[in-house]
Amino acid sequence: MLILPDILLCLLPFVVLAADLFFNPRHDFKPGYRAAWAGLLVVFLVQCFAPHGASGLYLGGFRIAPWSLLLKQIFVAGALATAWLSAPYFENRLEHPRLTRGGEFFTMLTFCVTGMSVVVSSQDLVTLFVGLELATIPLYVMTAFYRTEEPSPEAAMKYIVVGSLATALILFGYSLFYGAVGRLDFASLAAFAAAHPDDKLLIGGALFVLTAVGFKLAMAPFHMWAPDVYDGAPTPVTAFISTGSKSAALGFLILVFCGPLEPLRVMFAPLFAALAAISMLVGNLGALSQVNFRRFMAYSSIAQVGYVLLAFLAAREFAAGAVIYYAAIYLVGNMAAFFVFSAVGRERTEELASLRGLSRSNPALAAALMLSMFSLAGVPPLAGFTGKFMLFSAAAAAGRNGLVLFAALNSVASLYYYMIVIKEAYISEPQTIQPPVISTPATNRILALATAGLLLLGLCPAFNNLVFRAVGVLALR
Repeated sequence: MLILPDILLCLLPFVVLAADLFFNPRHDFKPGYRAAWAGLLVVFLVQCFAPHGASGLYLGGFRIAPWSLLLKQIFVAGALATAWLSAPYFENRLEHPRLTRGGEFFTMLTFCVTGMSVVVSSQDLVTLFVGLELATIPLYVMTAFYRTEEPSPEAAMKYIVVGSLATALILFGYSLFYGAVGRLDFASLAAFAAAHPDDKLLIGGALFVLTAVGFKLAMAPFHMWAPDVYDGAPTPVTAFISTGSKSAALGFLILVFCGPLEPLRVMFAPLFAALAAISMLVGNLGALSQVNFRRFMAYSSIAQVGYVLLAFLAAREFAAGAVIYYAAIYLVGNMAAFFVFSAVGRERTEELASLRGLSRSNPALAAALMLSMFSLAGVPPLAGFTGKFMLFSAAAAAGRNGLVLFAALNSVASLYYYMIVIKEAYISEPQTIQPPVISTPATNRILALATAGLLLLGLCPAFNNLVFRAVGVLALR
């Protein structure tokens, strides 16, 4: 039961591809969609019934631990939401030949989730690299999925260039690790880091790896690709990049810097603090001037990465627990916002001004958007407040009181631009007659689940306790 979800995930992309090839006489997207959604749901249910307190090492290089199982559930939940978000997006555009085949899209999506799961279970640098590339390369294809529209291939090209640079940096960092240690497994790397934390090759390799993950996370100053890629990619892909892909990069940071490179994480605390402060400042200032929803969410995600980096200033168990908890609530809040704007964008445009009159034409969508924005801003009693409180507590426990004050002021400032979104939906009057926004029953159901999750995760400590029990046995070394 412990490794069964990973086995199913490895098989799922080929099942989706076979369903599209052999059960799709009309070249429709539905066979691939149904196979992907059903398969992901089965994997998620098996993960729920897997023994969360157990840990196992397979083939010497693949470890399943309680904390990694929680992150894998976040990955699969994000993929399920993305597939659900994609269905109406394809259905409303079936008249365009470039959009009639969706099987490849869902095959790429399942490959991404498989790669993310490999990342958080890796026990050597080679397996970690393979998992990271498997999680990233399909995203390039998905970003360029609408290849006849100019923003999509342009965004994919920028994404490929930045992703290739990040890959080169990771490989260069690995070469320095190998030069220092002579091996690529985590056990040898951890032993060397504990004995020689001041080794120049080790420090240089860690800096290269951290820079590469900075590109993956879009943390400032490595964020320049995010607004253009978020704006040019199809809406479901943007939603998945902002949630699942970022969660995988955070899992990478937990695996490496709370594992074999733990002595260097303590040494890098000033660097993590500086990156957190810069990301918060750049993200919040950038979001203030945005009128397009996806570019707005790009800068919002940059600021959120800054808050998450605060956790890496604390002890390893607390850091990992705070990051995993925040990844879960960020997934719920972000996906709720993307579902609302997807429904609005199908009838109007994806500009923030298109929200005007939404509270009257569709009160349920407006309420879900309001709760999502309040959660991202960290307003109690929603889950975002609990998550930010944990992140700020991590920095305070490390004695970074000035940074905590700076983060709190940035969080208050972010409430201003999140309130702009709510104002557009509830207060601003449309300057022209806007078509009514009609949400599907499927959209209403998932938004009900998301809003309930934002409330329950904020008010109920059960999930919080589950996370910290899981990371209490990180078993990374």
